[in-house]
Amino acid sequence: MKLLDLIFAIVSKFVPINPSSLAQLESEGRQWEASLEREDNKGKMIATWYIKLNKEWYMRLLWAVLFVPITQYLRNAEREDGEEEM
Repeated sequence: MKLLDLIFAIVSKFVPINPSSLAQLESEGRQWEASLEREDNKGKMIATWYIKLNKEWYMRLLWAVLFVPITQYLRNAEREDGEEEM
């Protein structure tokens, strides 16, 4: 799992977004990710860090493992917000 995969997995789970809009955003995200390897993006800080954070297998594994605690945290935050409103 890449960082972008983690982000879209969390968005699809917690953000009430139209599936076609999410698919369009994901497509744009994949195009952006593919463009990071081009020469004109090599010096940009976000491109450099994104590539570094997704290059090694253990970082991709970390993103996959982080999905569980992040979703649990977000679920607990939603519950707490619901209890405060009551």
